[in-house]
Amino acid sequence: MNKNKGCLSGIIGTVFVVLGVAAYAVISSLMNRVFIGNAHGNDVACALMTKWLTGVAIAFILYEAIFILWQFDILKKSKSQGDNGKSKKTLLIIAAVCICASLIVGVLFANTYVDCREDSINKVCFVTTKEYRWDDRNDVLRYSLSCDENGGLSFQITMKDGEAVELFGNVTSISDSFREKYDADKVDLLSYAAYLSEQFDSSEFVIEKKISGVEYMTEKYKDSNPDIWAQLERIIGEP
Repeated sequence: MNKNKGCLSGIIGTVFVVLGVAAYAVISSLMNRVFIGNAHGNDVACALMTKWLTGVAIAFILYEAIFILWQFDILKKSKSQGDNGKSKKTLLIIAAVCICASLIVGVLFANTYVDCREDSINKVCFVTTKEYRWDDRNDVLRYSLSCDENGGLSFQITMKDGEAVELFGNVTSISDSFREKYDADKVDLLSYAAYLSEQFDSSEFVIEKKISGVEYMTEKYKDSNPDIWAQLERIIGEP
């Protein structure tokens, strides 16, 4: 009987952790969209949620801690007699603290992102902490486009202070005007990357450019996905 109870509590605890992390992921994404919307309205803007996965990992650890403490409490009750009200109260307090901590982390990381604009890329933590431009001044050292043998694309911008921004592979929050202008539903951020490439190449400042894996791009996208290939050609430029 005790073994069955242990299995049941394990299943319930696992479901709690999974649902808790899933809820955190959804809520933090929604919070980011709300904060971006309040901060920028319907400007042409895209937020790269660079800390989102870190927040999910922290939430998992916190909820897993609640589960482990709950299991320990069940084990302790099975080996003791008498009133366990104090133990239960302590567990509830710890659980409340962990859940509140996950919400604080969610708010913090939802407001920590890279703000991509048409004339700048900005690091934001509630407010803009660093602005990188390439029009009236140049903060960009180089940019690169690469593709691996599986068709995985990377567009990385390296700033003069050593900061690197990877455009692809992030959770994003995109304004409607950005989505429409850069056809994000069809080519994700690739059209925006092509726009940046053209801006960098035509800049009065010297910005290094590196392209690698063109053969993989050609093999994976030229015939199978003309929309993506058209944007890649804009970045690759003249052979």
